[in-house]
Amino acid sequence: MPEAARVAERPRLRPRRAQKDRSAETRVALIEGALGALAEVGYARTTTAEITRRAGVTTGALQHHFGSKEDLILAVLDYQFAEVVARLEAFASQLSVKQPKTSQIHQDWRGFIKVLSQIFGEARYLAIWEVMLGTRADSHLHAAVLQHRVKSLAVLEELWIRVFGRLSSNRRRVADLMHFTLAMMRGFVFYSAIEPDPAFFQRQLTLLESFIASALNA
Repeated sequence: MPEAARVAERPRLRPRRAQKDRSAETRVALIEGALGALAEVGYARTTTAEITRRAGVTTGALQHHFGSKEDLILAVLDYQFAEVVARLEAFASQLSVKQPKTSQIHQDWRGFIKVLSQIFGEARYLAIWEVMLGTRADSHLHAAVLQHRVKSLAVLEELWIRVFGRLSSNRRRVADLMHFTLAMMRGFVFYSAIEPDPAFFQRQLTLLESFIASALNA
């Protein structure tokens, strides 16, 4: 058999993943492990051992990527908020840059509310509440968590105004409606945690939409 043929018959080795790819995967696994633990067993029981067990990595890997559990907690907030923004940006990017008909504007903001309800209705959102409440005993970490939420709300406000600003020229009123809506959505999170009831959630969402429509037309 010619040498060229023998070479061609040799099985090709699967290319090894780059170190940066493996590192990124480990980082995401740790964050997802922390998110799952926070949502399922709470902040107090989200230990380093629990996180690494869920992530399928060693404690050394956690220390290598984050240095401490506190660094990981802040990374969880960044990760989860990036998910939220990506979903809302994807919706907002579909909106017409031209001034659409009134009926289309109302359809747009109802669609935006629906995306928000899906986000707040997911079990993983409970992880954020666990962080907010569970870090209160650590003044330094809790201050960092609160600062993160302030910055996050500023980003959400800009997205909200892109959608709702076309319904009212009163920017302050539009922003206030966002905070009211988020407060209602956060309340839905607790209802869902206690006793999930999609029909109840939908009725509450319908009432919320009616209130917003009325407030925007006031």
